[in-house]
Amino acid sequence: MKQPNQIIFMLVVGIIAVISGCSHSNTTTMPIEAAPATNQPLVTPYLIQPGDALDIKFFYNPELNEPSRSGPTASFPCSW
Repeated sequence: MKQPNQIIFMLVVGIIAVISGCSHSNTTTMPIEAAPATNQPLVTPYLIQPGDALDIKFFYNPELNEPSRSGPTASFPCSW
């Protein structure tokens, strides 16, 4: 059996832990202002142009991986 002093000490530590867990600090934070909304896209999409190089890679079929260069109509010829 534990000594009465140890039991009282454990009760006091437990009560302090519960009370400190329920404490609340009254710090105030400044609200963050949002940037003004625009209708402009952040990044313009890239369109494939004639002569662009592309590495075509297949995750499950690495034997089909091949570098390719787009043709005059921006299409990519492939051998598969």
